[in-house]
Amino acid sequence: MDVALQTCRVFSMAAPFLLLGFALAGVAHLLLPAERARRWLGRPGWGGVLKASLLGLPLPLCSCSVIPVATALRKQGAGKGATASFLISTPQTGVDSIAITYALLDPIMTVFRPIASLISAVVGGLMVDTFDPNHTTHQDGTVHLDQSCPHCEDDPQAWQRPAHAGRWYPRLLRFGFVEVAADVLWPLLIGLVFSGLIAALLPPDFFSRYLSNEGLSVALMLVVGLPFYVCAAASTPIAAVMILKGLSPGAAMVFLLAGPATNITTMLVVKQQLGWRSLWAYLGSVAALAMGLGMALNAVYHGFFAGRWSIALSPDSGEMLPAWLMHASAIILAGVLLAAAARKIRGALRGRRASQSARTAHWR
Repeated sequence: MDVALQTCRVFSMAAPFLLLGFALAGVAHLLLPAERARRWLGRPGWGGVLKASLLGLPLPLCSCSVIPVATALRKQGAGKGATASFLISTPQTGVDSIAITYALLDPIMTVFRPIASLISAVVGGLMVDTFDPNHTTHQDGTVHLDQSCPHCEDDPQAWQRPAHAGRWYPRLLRFGFVEVAADVLWPLLIGLVFSGLIAALLPPDFFSRYLSNEGLSVALMLVVGLPFYVCAAASTPIAAVMILKGLSPGAAMVFLLAGPATNITTMLVVKQQLGWRSLWAYLGSVAALAMGLGMALNAVYHGFFAGRWSIALSPDSGEMLPAWLMHASAIILAGVLLAAAARKIRGALRGRRASQSARTAHWR
């Protein structure tokens, strides 16, 4: 029962900011569609690394939905470093995850997170270009998302289509509250349930009692985050509850940086599209930068706030918004997510029926 209550509490606190994030995602889609980003990153080199890092920051794409975009960038001639930078910065943050970071954490983490993502992406791209120079500008390899990416949208190629002509606000609402909601649906729900479990089952001083050594906690979060599939928005409530249980913000930041940028699917794509040397440069840079930036964030709290950690999910933090607004937003968000789940289920059923019909026609 306590797990359900804690999960609902986190959900209601995050709901207004998630709805805002979905709306901002629609704005970002109108102002910076993926097709335009692909055209801008068609040239390899240092400039491509920086542009890829900057363009990836606001895009609300998770670890799997970024794959078709990055694959197309590479096939259009983007350098290895630019492709790696895009794969790092895009899933680590986005307008939706920045909004929920402000809701569940504090302004310091909200500002530090995109800055850390930008640094990680730029350095990672430059490391890939240094250790595995780009000799070709085109590759013929392809990625079969339907087999390796169960969390992606039902139609992973939809991003390639040009925006429909007409009024802007239906397109904004459809992308933010339909496509992005469907993209983050299952990871977000899993993240909220995990946060409820952690809040209900772990004692209040768990991390401060058993992981009081900040260096050890940073290293542990790196080991947990590297193979763990979690999108930027879904990782935030987990990190917030771990901070509430005594984990340092720096260790939580390592989880926020490493989890979205490194998972099995992403690693397979990096190896296929860029090669083994790029993969090791990618992994090494993400791991080293995550740990370094995590320790730097702890130093900020120690230097300016006497080591007092974030007030994430503290009893008073919910007072930043009136209760009626959080409850109304939770109801609206639940409707949005239920509609997204229904569309996914209908799509899966249609795909299953089509597959059965194809098999039947084949045996006839």
